[in-house]
Amino acid sequence: MTAARHFIKTQLKQMDEEMLFSVLQPQLELNPKHSVIKKLHTLKESNPELAKLIVEQLYSNSMVTAGLINDSRKLVSNMNRVLELVVEKY
Repeated sequence: MTAARHFIKTQLKQMDEEMLFSVLQPQLELNPKHSVIKKLHTLKESNPELAKLIVEQLYSNSMVTAGLINDSRKLVSNMNRVLELVVEKY
């Protein structure tokens, strides 16, 4: 993805994120043995709202890591909602 990130930064800055995704068609790969992924399986039954937010956050994190998100506002608002739901339990 390094070459793709460079191409995006230099040539495709005019495109919005949705258009970039359709052009690049990135793929998210998950490690099914990772503790977060394992916990999501049980969390989807006990707290589906939190599970959904965590999945969205994982996706956003991967897009940031790949250099494919320019506007971090959605990422931050989602993270804040995740934090709200987590601290409600304690």
